[in-house]
Amino acid sequence: MCIRDSPHTDHDVLIAYASQGVHTWQLLDRDDLPAAAIEQLMGGELDGNLLRLVAEHPNTPNHILEDLVRSGKRQGRHHISGSSRAAASARLATRAIESADSLDAVFGELRDVLDATPSGHAWEALLETLRAGLACDSQQAAEVWVPYSRERMGHWRASDCVVPLAEVTSWASGSPPGPLWGVSKRLTLDKKCPTPTHDAWLELLKSPFIVGLQNLSLFQPPTATALDVIAALDLPELQELLVTTFGDEGPLLPYDLWQLTRASWLEDLRELTISHVSSTPSSTLTLLESAPSLSWLSLRHLELGFDHGEALARSGALNTMRHMGLCDADTAGVVESLVHHDLPALYHLSLSNAGVTDAHLHALCQSSWLPRLTEIYLTRNPSLTDITPLIAVADQMSEFPMIRLEGCSIPPEQARLLLEVRPKAVVYT
Repeated sequence: MCIRDSPHTDHDVLIAYASQGVHTWQLLDRDDLPAAAIEQLMGGELDGNLLRLVAEHPNTPNHILEDLVRSGKRQGRHHISGSSRAAASARLATRAIESADSLDAVFGELRDVLDATPSGHAWEALLETLRAGLACDSQQAAEVWVPYSRERMGHWRASDCVVPLAEVTSWASGSPPGPLWGVSKRLTLDKKCPTPTHDAWLELLKSPFIVGLQNLSLFQPPTATALDVIAALDLPELQELLVTTFGDEGPLLPYDLWQLTRASWLEDLRELTISHVSSTPSSTLTLLESAPSLSWLSLRHLELGFDHGEALARSGALNTMRHMGLCDADTAGVVESLVHHDLPALYHLSLSNAGVTDAHLHALCQSSWLPRLTEIYLTRNPSLTDITPLIAVADQMSEFPMIRLEGCSIPPEQARLLLEVRPKAVVYT
């Protein structure tokens, strides 16, 4: 029975027959003959007619066609006729035309996606389009399309443009970051991702595709290698850095922050969130002195004092600070410093579980900036028993302030007095 008529059509069976040289012309007459079978056939003795069938087969790999075109009348055990070379050349030309046509069509789709309104759906469409381009011509898509796309994505939000999980997983296992990183703006490492290896972090130092990252969110315990590499990276567009662990609970990480103080991108950083890191006060102070452009600062479990408030003032960050959270540590010293400075842009202050006492609140209410706040979070401060100073300045506050006092020891009548002064305030006790 001929192979063509055999019920056994599994490709592995075809390859096995091919290795025995059985009915080779019938194998080559099958359009579903896989490239692997053709590779195996080329390891045997083929005459000119069979080589012509190889050259004409739709699944023959390009490198075999190129060998047939370049070779003379004989290559190894193969006798190559002029018709075989002509057929191989024609097949290569056809594929080149088809590839060019496909590439042009995909590039048209890419422009349409980049012209669309940025969104999570548009981001997924962009990734799919770039994958199609990489399949057509990986070099052109990586070297031309990716930079072109990045230039067109200035108004795309980093929260949408997250490095795909499959790409992160591949990198964490040791593979270099691929071209899709080149259009990504946010790298998130969370519990869905494997922990990157030492070599994976080092791969970032060599990658040309990470220069557009604007946000690094590390929800995994950072290793010393991770912090060293992050500090050494050239990230001219980085605006946000978050270093914490899974959730709100867990042990403090025994890593210092001194590595980050050497980062070239720190001067332009806009948002900094550090939690569950047991850093030395001196390293934290240097870090704050080196970040003059901060508009968002959230520090938890860090030992802070008067000098840290002064460091923020020296850096100039207090002029641009809009959101400040200093929680889960005694921040009395910072409060003593901040009340003597102006914070013209600040709208949110969180001193949750920060050892705030009646004296601290009294000092805060003497500042020039507290009445301008629209959000004041003083939760989990059991030593706070009197908000009379806050009531006294409430008439200077915005019409709809949010004031959170859960976990404090505030008498109910004081909360009612606060609402009498600011009836539209949102007060949690």
